[in-house]
Amino acid sequence: MVRGTWDKLAKRARKLAHDDHDELWHEARIKAKQARYAAEAVTDVLGKGAARMAAAAKSAQEVLGEHQDAAIAADTLNELG
Repeated sequence: MVRGTWDKLAKRARKLAHDDHDELWHEARIKAKQARYAAEAVTDVLGKGAARMAAAAKSAQEVLGEHQDAAIAADTLNELG
């Protein structure tokens, strides 16, 4: 089950293009969050592999979160303009 969340993240990330709509990038962030939480939940049982997966998913989630923040800021600035 944990591997499945990672596979869904990887599949979504492979499909992303630089000019894709922000919603597609946000969906990738959600997949990263799901993969992170799934891996964190089993780290005590599965060990270092799960911990590495959780760390990688966290990194992806943070980068995608910055993109989401920028997209929201751009929308807000456009509305204010």
